[in-house]
Amino acid sequence: MAFPAVAVLWLAMCGCSEYWGQREMRHTFLEVNRRLIPNKVMVTYKRQRLTANFTISFLFFDMTSCVNHMASELHNTRIRENLTRDMVVLNMNDDDDEALLDDTTEDSVTCDEQETVTNYLLDLSSAYLMDYMNEKLEHAGDNNRHATKAICICQFAESLEIKKNADV
Repeated sequence: MAFPAVAVLWLAMCGCSEYWGQREMRHTFLEVNRRLIPNKVMVTYKRQRLTANFTISFLFFDMTSCVNHMASELHNTRIRENLTRDMVVLNMNDDDDEALLDDTTEDSVTCDEQETVTNYLLDLSSAYLMDYMNEKLEHAGDNNRHATKAICICQFAESLEIKKNADV
């Protein structure tokens, strides 16, 4: 009678260890990619299911154009939100318009925005590179921004945002 319980427990432990192992691998490769970004190299792995073989791949990948593109998009979004908020405040207080305006709008992307975008793209880099290696990414044709063989990582991030917004 103890054998079925032990077998179920063994399967549960194997499933948990596989989950934690994959999670640890993703975290490790995230940190490795963070250090390799200045060298324009990204690392990913491919795991064969039944055997414990891992293939580690180093890819030349320049993420700076994607980071700059997404940082400028984030910056423009923040400016639009600030202007909209300022317009609402101005409409509510027509008497003292001068006091409500401040000089906080900047035309350049801040380091904080670039850091935010870099961290976001690094979080997505594992999934992006896995799909890239498995040839699951679509080729955007003439709409490719920063990659030649598939959509770039910023287009991948935008497609995930569109899917997330469509599910809501």
